[in-house]
Amino acid sequence: MTIFPRISPLMVSRLAFYLSFLGSYDKVHTAIRSSGYLLSTHVDNVVKPNIELLLQCGLTPRAVATLCSRVGVLFTEEPERVKEMVARADNLGVPRNAGMFKRALQTVHNLNPRTISAKMDFLKKALGCSESELAIAVCQIPTLLTTSVRKLGRTVEFLKVDVGLEPGFIVRRPRLFIYGLEKRLIPRHYVIKVLKAKGLVKKDIDFKGQFGTAPPSSGSF
Repeated sequence: MTIFPRISPLMVSRLAFYLSFLGSYDKVHTAIRSSGYLLSTHVDNVVKPNIELLLQCGLTPRAVATLCSRVGVLFTEEPERVKEMVARADNLGVPRNAGMFKRALQTVHNLNPRTISAKMDFLKKALGCSESELAIAVCQIPTLLTTSVRKLGRTVEFLKVDVGLEPGFIVRRPRLFIYGLEKRLIPRHYVIKVLKAKGLVKKDIDFKGQFGTAPPSSGSF
């Protein structure tokens, strides 16, 4: 199945532009799959102004290329709509010059304002944290908001009840929400618990130590 069965000369010139900007056929293909309007969108009036806006946000050309290949609408949306997305990403508190800003843009593309607000309210209630504390967590890992409410709730319950972590510890380590619960967090917790019970690891090795700072490696214990 072809996306564009008839390719006009204008589409060919646009394809050449995307290939030059994105740098590979694979990225162009990914962008087209992300937004089927890619080859029908005016490059000078829409695409280039959007690219310029993202560059003005502090993203590097390479970061813009990677982001737009994954979120094709950043190429094809009207510039005013992209400005709105940038403003919504700003509202998440992620600095434009931070590496996570592109993740913030992906997040606001995937979620409407009402959904983001609902998830923020849910996390504040579940963790008993302040809005400013949660804002810091979202600033560090904005994509945690793309996690379903069900998984967020299960993760909070597991970390608080089963592991016994303080809510403050959890909210300061938002990466915990993007780890797989069944495939990573739960197995890691129970393996440590069994090993400690059998005296096979040091007493000071615990779940907090594994997930307290940098992302743990598979060879941590």
